[in-house]
Amino acid sequence: MSTRNRTRCAIVSMVVIGFTIAARGTLDAAGSSNSTVSSSAVSAPTASALQAALDDFVESSGSPGGVVAVSVGGAEPIVVTSGLADRRTGAPMPDDPLFYTGKIGDQFVTAVALQLVAEGALGLDDAVATYLPDAPHAAELTVRHLLSHTSGFQDWIVGRDELTNALWERVEADPSRRFTSDEMIDLMRDRPLRFTPGSRALHSEFNVLLLRLIIEQVTGEEFGGVLADRILSPIGLPRTAYGLDAVPHSDLLPGQVRQPGDPADRWTTDVDDAAYVTSFYSAAPIASSVSDLMHWGDALYRTSEVVPTAIADEASEVNEFGSALLGIALTEDGVCVMLVNCSAGSHDYVGFGQPSLARGAFSGLFYHQPLDAVIFVLVNNTGPSIRPLYAAVRQTLGDPEH
Repeated sequence: MSTRNRTRCAIVSMVVIGFTIAARGTLDAAGSSNSTVSSSAVSAPTASALQAALDDFVESSGSPGGVVAVSVGGAEPIVVTSGLADRRTGAPMPDDPLFYTGKIGDQFVTAVALQLVAEGALGLDDAVATYLPDAPHAAELTVRHLLSHTSGFQDWIVGRDELTNALWERVEADPSRRFTSDEMIDLMRDRPLRFTPGSRALHSEFNVLLLRLIIEQVTGEEFGGVLADRILSPIGLPRTAYGLDAVPHSDLLPGQVRQPGDPADRWTTDVDDAAYVTSFYSAAPIASSVSDLMHWGDALYRTSEVVPTAIADEASEVNEFGSALLGIALTEDGVCVMLVNCSAGSHDYVGFGQPSLARGAFSGLFYHQPLDAVIFVLVNNTGPSIRPLYAAVRQTLGDPEH
């Protein structure tokens, strides 16, 4: 297979420049700074260009506000903000808001699983049935299939098929309902796989949900405790926590969503998102902040803080479908969103990333290896795609492809 189809992104072999973020103490409310640009090692012209790119996107997308954070070469991140955190109060967008991370939270589950693999407590080619004998298709699937999103499971978040429509109806009927893992498993129990395991890749939150449950089986602990012991405390992520009750609702960045029947110009800010978070993002309901996620991106993708060296090379090897054990690959055109248009031979891979459409916010955390840059983008609006904003950030940083 050609190197164009199957590439190792050199994530752990790079020279590491010191990366520090001041400790925040406890998981607190959105950062209080109203400044537009925070301190950074990035040049002033680059900072101004990032600010202009974010301002343009917030205005053109109709978003209340947005945040962009960039760290190049492990340096202290630059953070630029634009617009409002809350249109009701006129509060400006803070530079370190708290929010539920949606699919970005999948990265934490993946990292813990890879640690267990490196320790020999979990086998990549172990059948899912070894740990979860009653899970759907457990005998057909391996841990490797789940990590690489090559299982064939449907992703219930995207599209409007019968499964997704039924779930939306239940969520909208009772937004405060808390779905359990068993309920989500029952939802998928009689659903056929979309393809033969290992023959394609398609992102599915159900893969990550099963991985989380396997981690709990192997460790004998709830995932929140495992995450704190293995990731949050050792690395120092004081504003990141697992679970729906980790953060008071009033402390979260107000997101704007369009409710059923709303006209195009009306958005709702005050929503109870328990049903949404525990169903669509049941795999890893993790709250975090910009500062913590930038530190996390550096630890996960640039250094060996998270993924043990024993498995780092294998974890970062991109398969012919655009996925890896470590996550979803980046291409010269951007992240392989849901692994669409990332077929064999069609792309060069330049890193990893994870976009996320969570309740009231569209965000993404990416590592671009040629630029040696960790990039975070967020708008508190579920309408616009963040792809143009991410492309503008890469262009500002000097990506020759843009």
